[in-house]
Amino acid sequence: MFCKRIEDNFQRVAELIIGGLVVSFNQELTHIISSFYALWLARAQIREQPERDRTMPGIWPGHAWSKDQEEAVEKAGYAFFRGNVAPARMINGMALRIHVTRHLRQINPTANWGILHGIGGEFIAPDWPVIHMFIPITPKLALANNAINQRLDRDAVGLVNEQLRSASRRYFFARDLAACP
Repeated sequence: MFCKRIEDNFQRVAELIIGGLVVSFNQELTHIISSFYALWLARAQIREQPERDRTMPGIWPGHAWSKDQEEAVEKAGYAFFRGNVAPARMINGMALRIHVTRHLRQINPTANWGILHGIGGEFIAPDWPVIHMFIPITPKLALANNAINQRLDRDAVGLVNEQLRSASRRYFFARDLAACP
């Protein structure tokens, strides 16, 4: 629910941006965008160093849950144990919340999001959020911190993509890589 709320809020803002209904961001919209970026960054970090199931000494094994029961408990927003073992996804979920909160405390005070329009090519999407705080929304539309709303020609899109490629750890993708300078 924590992640879904962040994603849903961002999706609503992204749709407004795509529709041309929002061109600047107040404090609330900045927080929504920054929260999404913090979530993306936290997920990337956890993907790099995921936790494993952990046996919790001193916890009584208790009741065994069926898979359906585990999913129902998790969907309701609660963590569960398998006997005295904390499943990795529960540990990673708790770590994700901590990372998002920590990143958001760092990002929000200085966040100043702007809209970039790639008129000379398409943006790639990296697997790892770059330090420059860049969020592709569509192939030709992105959000960037400390960027003035602007249109980027092919050379400028190429420079952005070069930085995104170099920041990628395993992969990057695009709708059409041939359209990405």
